[in-house]
Formats: sequence, structure tokens, C-alpha cells
Amino acid sequence: MSNISGDCANEDNFDLGERLVSTCVYEADYTPFRWNYILSFLTVLLWFPIARYLYDGYYRLLGEYKDFTLAHHLTKRDNPALCIQFAAYLFSVGFVMRGSLNSLPIEDDKLGEYFYTFFAYQALGLAFMICVMLLNDYVVLRAISNFKSIIEGRNVGTACVEAGALISSALVVAAAADGQYQKASSTVTSVVYTTSFGDGILATFLFWAIGQAMLICYVLLINWLYSLGIDMVNSPGEVELSNTALTTSEDEPPPPESAPESTGRRPSQSTLPAMGKRSTMISQIEAKGNVAAGLALGFDLICAGLAIATPIRNGFSLIAMVIWVPSVLLVMLPLMHLYLDALILRGAYFRTNVLHNQNWGAAVLVGTLKLLCVLLLDNLYQTNCATQSLIDTGVCEEPKTPNDLGDRLAINALPDVFKWQSLIDLFVLLLLLLTAKGLFHLRFVLRNGLSQASSNWATFSLDEILVDSKQNAIAVSLAGYMMGQGLVLVGVTTCFDDNLGDHTGLLFAWTAIGCVLMIFSQILNDKLIIMQLDNAAALVEDDNIAVALMEAGQYIATGLVIQATVSGGGGDFSEGLVTTIIFWALSQVLLLLFTVVYRKITVFDDLEQLKAANPAAGLGGAMTLVALAFGMAQPIRQYGSIAVFVPVSLAGFGLLVVLRLAIDKLILPGDKLDQEIVRDKNWGATVIEGAVACAVGLITNTYIKQAPDFDLCE
Repeated sequence: MSNISGDCANEDNFDLGERLVSTCVYEADYTPFRWNYILSFLTVLLWFPIARYLYDGYYRLLGEYKDFTLAHHLTKRDNPALCIQFAAYLFSVGFVMRGSLNSLPIEDDKLGEYFYTFFAYQALGLAFMICVMLLNDYVVLRAISNFKSIIEGRNVGTACVEAGALISSALVVAAAADGQYQKASSTVTSVVYTTSFGDGILATFLFWAIGQAMLICYVLLINWLYSLGIDMVNSPGEVELSNTALTTSEDEPPPPESAPESTGRRPSQSTLPAMGKRSTMISQIEAKGNVAAGLALGFDLICAGLAIATPIRNGFSLIAMVIWVPSVLLVMLPLMHLYLDALILRGAYFRTNVLHNQNWGAAVLVGTLKLLCVLLLDNLYQTNCATQSLIDTGVCEEPKTPNDLGDRLAINALPDVFKWQSLIDLFVLLLLLLTAKGLFHLRFVLRNGLSQASSNWATFSLDEILVDSKQNAIAVSLAGYMMGQGLVLVGVTTCFDDNLGDHTGLLFAWTAIGCVLMIFSQILNDKLIIMQLDNAAALVEDDNIAVALMEAGQYIATGLVIQATVSGGGGDFSEGLVTTIIFWALSQVLLLLFTVVYRKITVFDDLEQLKAANPAAGLGGAMTLVALAFGMAQPIRQYGSIAVFVPVSLAGFGLLVVLRLAIDKLILPGDKLDQEIVRDKNWGATVIEGAVACAVGLITNTYIKQAPDFDLCE
């Protein structure tokens, strides 16, 4: 469905074959192959070690650890909590870089302006990240010292909340920095746009402050709401976490004998814990290191950050923000939560899963699906409508953008999302999640062939497994599978058809095609990427988290590629289908090729580590696949040409290989990364590797541009 546009549109009568092999992008002004981009990318890489040493200094100066050494805690003590916080910090730094670079032109005669603008926004972003950690320490998790909780207590729950706060703040800052601050001035023949550096910095600071206030209020509200309806004494069991599982204090008393066991069913009032002190998510994180609660709050923060960033990216209207943010956070997400609680996690209430059973698999699943919902809503909201034009004519017209920052904030506008097409898109999302769950259930029913399908149907219960706190692998794999399926829907809804019937028909058709391609990806994953292993048995019988993570990474990577392929409007349906299949097949080949090369450059046997259920090996491979997919998806969306897609993908592939070596030397000095994975099973170190890889994958997308007149939906 991608179109040739911009300069390439000047070539008449492109047919499908010519589009797929077109090389006109190489000769265009916006070609991704420019020496300026090499210089910019080297500067980007330089910022990661700078950020690393600033993080080290932050703990030395503001903490109680004057002799603190980051490398020692990451690779010698193998502290998973510190690894999670540090990984989120690096990813946030990278995402702010992406925002500041996204619309910043790089021209030969203005390199000085380019780099001082880039450095200014990066310095501001780093300052914001430090402030976020302080606010989280003194406002959100105020009952404990986050320093001690993460460094001494190795509290993964605290680290997950910190990670959510950092990433959500980065989303807001990147949205405000994206495109800087453009002012229009008229000449005799045209309108000229210039960047106002001072106003851009002021707007970024203003929206960060507004965003932080909203995020803090939201997380405190969520914490209170989760505590309603369930009163608790001690948790029915302590979850011990080391490097491969999540830990709580060893000094905690054992649970009372009367504490109910997890049955995998919704509890009646009589089976709930005895009445006692009301437990909140934050109190569970602070006192017990409840990882499930930390993950739930972390995901909620990221969802809120994305919701706040959306109206900023679409214009600086505070009126539009005041309408949009409460609509998402106080209406859509609560309704989505109820839907997931009733139909996806039918075995037990989510708050019981999180607060009582400490089921981190359920927290990952629900958090992922909430994030998917917000991604869809973000995709549907692409412009604002001037309120007066809606009142006068009923037609959406984009409001005029004044130059003055105060006037821009006061624009009277409404988000252009309140239409029937948006409701249909949301309905299809809900239907897709149920369908995906049914297909995933069917996979395990048929795992031994048709001959034993009836027996497996009678004995296998996906609902009971999802609420079992001792079985998390299936929840992780299902979260990746549903996210991959949902990303296809996000791509389809990028452009809507004014004809409601045509919009609905195309929506169902392309979503069904995405489901079929995802099933084939699942088969290829079983047969080629994780060979010599029965994936279904590894998940359901062995609770193999490593295999689950690798599967989730493959699903999400495939979903990103299909999303890019089906994005856009116009064109013939059959041509769009052929294009989608071609790019899906090429992406599968490249993902397989990367997996083979990745296994060659590591000193250990990846397959053996997956079989041995080493989560570090599974997580490292999964996040690298997603990072590669970020780089593969953008040239498909922008150019739709194999002649551009393959070279750009291979270049990204090479960068990730080099990046892995750089991380080993500059970000994680100490033990070799391969040793951390095999000997120590240090999954925290692979989180850092994957976070930097994903951030770099997103940053490289800013170099893949189109002509100024390019419209994906035409």
C-alpha cells in the first residue's frame, strides 16, 4: 500500500514492478545515503557513553555511595534492578535524540546550527531525566529511598516504576522537540518557515512540566484505584528473585497458613485475604518488591506518556490536550482494562493477580495490550480541527498556526478523532484480541497433532495458565503475539476511507491478512529460528521464559514490518497484497539471516542457551530482532522499493553488530557481554544492550525521509 511520492512521483506511470525496483531515491535531495548523516550518527553514538558517565556521576553526587562504580554493580554484582533503570535511562536519552533529530534539517551550509540545536536539546533532555528520577524518589515512591531500594535491595519493582517514569517523560520531551518551533514569514512569492530556537526550548520545558504534573497525578490515581475492593494482609508467598527471577527481602516472615492458594479462578469474597491493612501497589513495591505491581505501574506510566505526547505532536493547543488526555486516561484506558479483565484474563481479577498473586506474567500481558490500545489511539489522532469551522460548516479544517507561543497554546481546536471510523477501528481491535487469544489457544490444542486435539482441548486451559503466578512464559509469548497482530491493525488505520463501508471492508480484509502472515511467521519461528525444540512444549510444560521472549521478539518484529507495508492509502488492493507478501517474505529472510549471524558472532551456542531456559539469551536475541525491525520498517513505509529496502536493512544490520561491540567496550566495561549471558545469566545486561539497540534503530529512522510534499495517505 506504500506509494512512490515526492521527487519520484515525477516519473510517469509506475507499475508494480517498477515501483519495487525504483532507485530514484538515491538521486533525490532526501536520500538516506548522505555523508552528513554519517557525521550525525557518530555524534549520536558519542552521546551514549556521555550519558553513561553522567548517570554514574548522578549516583555518586546525589546518592550515599561516593565510591559507587556503575560497571561493578552491573557486571560484577549483576544487579537486575539497576540494569533496568539504567537501560530505561539510555533508551530515554536515545528517544529524546530521535525527537530532536526527526524534523531537524541537516544542510552543508548550516552544520553549526544543526549541531548546537542538537546538543542543546540533548542537554535539556538529560537534565529532565535526572529530574524525573528525583521526582519519582520524593513524590511517587516517597516512603523509601530509591537509591537504596535499587542498589542495596535490588528491588526490581522500584526499577520498573523508574523505567516507566523515564520513558514516559522522554515521550513528552521528544514530542515537544520534534520539528522544533517553526515560524512562518511571508515573502512576495512564498511562505518561508524558520526555526525559533528560544521558543522551541521554552515550549519543550513548558510541556515537560505539564506532562510531569499529569503523570504524577495519574500514577497516584491509578495506585488508589487498584487498592479499591481488595484488603490484604501478607501476600500468600514471597517471590524470590535473583538474576533470573525477581527478589524480595529474605527477612520477611513466612505467609500465614490460612493464606489462600492461587487456584487460577476468580476468587469469591470468601476466598479473598482476610480484612486488614489496605494494600496499594506502591506500598507493595516499597515493602515487598512486588515486581508485578512495578510492571503494572510502569506500563501505565508509558501509556500515559504516549497519550500526553500525542496532542503535543499534533500542535501546541492546550484545549486539544485538555480534551484528549482525560478522554484517553480516564475513559478509554479504564474501559480497556475492564475488557481485558473480563475476557482476556478471565481466571482472576487483575488486581488479585498483581497485589495478591504477584503474577508478573499477567502484568506484562495487560500492560502490553493497554500500550497497544494507546498506540492505536495515537495513530488515529493525526490532526486538530478548528472549533469554529466545525460549528459553522461541520467540516474539519486545520487551525491556523500563529507564530507567538502564547497564541499557539491558546488555539481553539479539537482532536480529529471523534468519528465513526475511529469507533470501528477500536471495535476491530477488541475483536482482534479475542481472535488472537483463540488462535493462540488453538496452537497448544494442536501441538500433538489432530489425533490428540480433543484430549488437549479437555485438559489445556489458557485462562488458568495466564493467572498462575508460577507459569509466566505463555503470558509473555501471548503478549508478543497480540502486540504483533495489533501493530498490523495500527498500520491499516493510518489512513481512513471517507466511505464508511469501504473503510470497514478494507479494515477487516487487511487485518485478516495480517493474522494469516503472523501464523506463518509463528511456524517459521518454530522450524527455523528456534530449531530442534518443541516451542509449545517448552512454554506449557517447562515454563521456558527464554523461548517465550524469543517468540515475542519475533512476533513484534514481524508486526512492525507488516504494519509498515500496509500503511498508506491509494493503489490497487491486489497490488497492495502482492507488495505486502513480498516485503513480509524478505523481512523473514533478513530476520533469519540476522539470527544466524548473531549466533556466529557470539561465543556461546544460542540454541543450547534457549533450551536451557537462559532468559538472558532469549531477551538479548528478542530485543535485537525488534531493533532490526525498526530499521527495516521505515524504508518500506517511506519508499516501497526493494532496491532501497535491502541496502538500508543490511546497513542497519551491520550497525547493530558494531553497536553490540561498542556497548561491550563503552557502556558495560568489565566482564564480556557473552560471559554475562552464559556464565551469570545476567538478563539485566541484555536489557541494556537491547534498549540501546532499539533506541539506535529508532534514531536511524530519522535519516529515512521523504520529499516535503509527500503524503502517505494519497
